[in-house]
Amino acid sequence: MTRTERTRETTVNDRLAAALDRLHPRWSAEAESTRVFADAAAQAPDVVVRMPGGLPVVVETEYLPAREVEQDAVLRLGMELAATGDPIEQTIALRLPPELARVPQAKLDAALASARLEYCVLSLIDGDHPRRFPADGWITGDIGSLARLIECVAVSERQMVRALEVFESGVSQAAGLMRAQLAGERAAALMEVSAALHQDDSEQTMRMAMTIVTNALVFHSAIAPMHADIPSIAQLRSGGHLVPADLHAAWRRILEINYWPIFEIANRVLLPLPPNVCRNVLDRLANVADELVGLGIATTQDMTGQIFGRLIADRKFLATFYTRPASASLLAELAGSRLTCDFGSEAELRALRVADLACGTGALLSAAYRHVASRSRQAGVDDSQMHSAFMEHVFVGADIMPAAVHVTASLLSAVHPSVPFGDTNIHLMPYGSAAASPDSGAADEDMAVTSIGSLELIDDVEAASLFGTGRSVAAGSGERATDDSEHRFVLTHGAADLIIMNPPYVRTVGQEGERVGVPRPAFAGFGNSEAEQAAMSERLSNIALYRGDAPSAGHGHAGLASYFIDLAHVKVRPGGAIAFVLPATFCTTSAWSKARALLSASYDDVLVVSLSAHGSTDRAFSDDTAMAEILVIATRSERRQDGGASDACDVPEAQSVSRRNSVCWIALSDRPANSAEAVELARRIEDARLADADYGDLRIGDDRLGVWFRGGMSDGGYGQVSEFDVALSAAALARGTLKLPRTPERPIPIAPLGSLGEVGPGNAAIGVRPRTEAALKRGTGAYAAPFRIRMADFQGDAWKAASYPVLWAHATASGRESRLEVLPDSYGELAPDATDEDARRVWRQAASRLHVNLEFQLNSQRLGACWSPHCIGGRAWPSFRADSPSWEIALLLWGNTTMGLLARWWISSRQQNGRANLSIGRVEEIPVLDVRRLDAAQLTECEEIYSRFRLRDFLPANEAYRDDARMDLDRAVLCEVLGMPDSSLDALDTLRYQWCAEPTVHGGKPTRPDA
Repeated sequence: MTRTERTRETTVNDRLAAALDRLHPRWSAEAESTRVFADAAAQAPDVVVRMPGGLPVVVETEYLPAREVEQDAVLRLGMELAATGDPIEQTIALRLPPELARVPQAKLDAALASARLEYCVLSLIDGDHPRRFPADGWITGDIGSLARLIECVAVSERQMVRALEVFESGVSQAAGLMRAQLAGERAAALMEVSAALHQDDSEQTMRMAMTIVTNALVFHSAIAPMHADIPSIAQLRSGGHLVPADLHAAWRRILEINYWPIFEIANRVLLPLPPNVCRNVLDRLANVADELVGLGIATTQDMTGQIFGRLIADRKFLATFYTRPASASLLAELAGSRLTCDFGSEAELRALRVADLACGTGALLSAAYRHVASRSRQAGVDDSQMHSAFMEHVFVGADIMPAAVHVTASLLSAVHPSVPFGDTNIHLMPYGSAAASPDSGAADEDMAVTSIGSLELIDDVEAASLFGTGRSVAAGSGERATDDSEHRFVLTHGAADLIIMNPPYVRTVGQEGERVGVPRPAFAGFGNSEAEQAAMSERLSNIALYRGDAPSAGHGHAGLASYFIDLAHVKVRPGGAIAFVLPATFCTTSAWSKARALLSASYDDVLVVSLSAHGSTDRAFSDDTAMAEILVIATRSERRQDGGASDACDVPEAQSVSRRNSVCWIALSDRPANSAEAVELARRIEDARLADADYGDLRIGDDRLGVWFRGGMSDGGYGQVSEFDVALSAAALARGTLKLPRTPERPIPIAPLGSLGEVGPGNAAIGVRPRTEAALKRGTGAYAAPFRIRMADFQGDAWKAASYPVLWAHATASGRESRLEVLPDSYGELAPDATDEDARRVWRQAASRLHVNLEFQLNSQRLGACWSPHCIGGRAWPSFRADSPSWEIALLLWGNTTMGLLARWWISSRQQNGRANLSIGRVEEIPVLDVRRLDAAQLTECEEIYSRFRLRDFLPANEAYRDDARMDLDRAVLCEVLGMPDSSLDALDTLRYQWCAEPTVHGGKPTRPDA
């Protein structure tokens, strides 16, 4: 090629189509073809990629600067393929690097494989206005990244939304029809259907049953064309109705092939129904299935999983939530990037083990399957040829909910419905008490055996399984095997390459919300009695790991999720990875300290992903929860297997630390909206994790999606932040450095509050405010403490008549907490079994003048600390007694400055919107002004400042940016007491504004700075 010759774009397009074809065995990619579009036969798209089961994707290309490529891509939207009528809903505008034009054609394939490509996605979602991803700028990646994106966008979002509406509506109507026709004398059939699902009879149980049957009907439609002896749904309805006996016969033939996970439980749901009721229900559901197939939805598993997440009866009680599909994709992509096998080796793929031992409806396990399948395709392996191995060995799931386990197995089966397989590795785990079986090892077969689901596997490499969702059969016999080994679930310790879970969160101790009065809420699901709950709790505590001194994560106040971390820890191999959806309390609370210590000691490359959005449900990766959640991914260390802690994991965050021994804290401004965004976001997060810097922006194209920081496991304050300056200033303050925007850093004396005195006891040691007299009958916890707290509307000095005055609760609306000085709101009444000495002991421990806000609602409450007459500090306002009383006013003032609020917020749990909570054990960790280093004159100055401010009204903490009282207090403490120059106040104004703009501070209230 001479200097003047140039490789034309059409040539590059041909090579691009060929390269894309090689990355997916079932794609058909062609370039520069005419007669592609209906009604526009002369137009030739640069590249069109057709994918079975998905919509076609058009790729338009142009050499940089590529001024017209995006418009070309937009013009393709809404067109239809001439051959199939499929609409073009997604196009990709691709900017080619100009150096490709100068590459000799003999070297073009290699150059294209290594080229840095720039592209964006144009989607026709709502109306005629296309949506662009990213909104600004261009995604950068190689051809493999482009292929992965095409896989994701080939799914029609519009059709999925419509299909979900059809699915939900049809299921609800069929369930209502069934309940109406089985009322009265025939209601026993409803009980049998419920029993098949291990649920109580209810409307939602019937919707669950109809979901399973609909799922089977759609799956039937998908596989019937592949088997000559299986009639289609249309053939079965040729007489006008879907006859139950004919359908059961067809499903028996399907079960002889396999597909046990889908059809066996669907059969069990239908069998109890009288023939006329069954026919009516099937006719309704067959119409739903026909409409779904007409929409191009070959299998309904994504929808089925979402619906099951809403229907599982004990879901909220057990604090289990359905993982959003895009969230599942994000976690699976981040976790899957840690897999180290050769994806081009079928032998290594067969040896892979990926497990979700709290699999629910399979969102995470199926997302992990998609990741592994995609990487194997790009490495040259046809994933359909691996499907039976993936189903039987590679992907392992377990749960306690029968119907959800059915959905998980269905999800995985549906990836390649035409490929048969033997047993799946998806297991239903015993949960609760049951009679001992002959092979259980119990001394007495009449003895009840207590099981705690997958957590049984912490102790052993195997546990009982009520059933695996595959079946062991002689070829084609259709009979279940009777081998006892079929009922054992084996997962060797240290065998898994990846453990990925969204485990239940509920605490094993403590009562709150709907769980008040339930002794052990973690084990109260499925109607377990108090005795069964006690037996299950004892079973958990008797696991060998918790009887010894080995490091563990499990903690009752952290909840069941912490015990699932221990389960993952014993099952994952050195060099393998764990990946979790966890409550955001993991980052900072004392209950999760054991889990953080375990990760520090035994894991490398820890990644924590949080959300800094402010909507009521926008900080969760799961569906239907207002709790903030995080993603945690970590690699089991191959170097540190003795359980010893690694000092490098807790280094100061300003220092550049070893990437392997550090934690990468990611704070996203929002969840990914779909799997395409999740895949690209995961790539950007991985770039941040591998970067040499200590913090940075997270961007796709020019869209800013969040921030990231590198620190240690103890730096949980980095979670859920949206701006660098706020996080860096708060982290510096905790280390004793005042870091303000635009100004040099300067030292400031800081110490943990606990080093300056004693924090009073929590309310459990003081007493309880009974909501009803019946509640007093419980004699444990706070109910066994000396006092019954009685609220009182004290006027003036009336509180002085109380023998034991108490500052117990918040009263934000009353305005009582607007000033630094707050009066008692209640009194302690001696409990019937308590003595005067018990009361005096609590008074000595808990009475003080200085009190700390324990559950700080930043967007409504004003004070971080308050001053009161000498009284007991209660549930909301625990007491603090300084080693020297002369320090207490200085601590009060500091706790209400912007810097004091910032430091308090930094170490708090931010689980709820606009709220910064602390456990009583963490109050002593609040970074405060080290008043030991103030001289007498400075302490006297603090007294004078207090006299000026004691009657001033403050605004809620999140309004500090416009609170004159707060600004004046900042000036008084920083300048008059600490001698800071007035010139620093402008920078403090900026920081104050930035902090008030943090979503976890304002919680979305209209009083935020940018409202």
